[in-house]
Amino acid sequence: MSMALADMVSARLREDGHSRRWLAREIGVAPQTINNLLKGFRPDVLTLEKLAQFLDQPLNVLLR
Repeated sequence: MSMALADMVSARLREDGHSRRWLAREIGVAPQTINNLLKGFRPDVLTLEKLAQFLDQPLNVLLR
């Protein structure tokens, strides 16, 4: 079973010791975008591409 996108991002932030605000700045989105993502809302394709790079995952993994 694949891990939900919100879970993947949350786990990576926890592992790396970074905050939601840090991630937002790092990938160039509003902090609310990250908050919404972690609440289960799906981001737009551009944000998904940035998250794929942050998570070091292929985009198709995040589209599941």
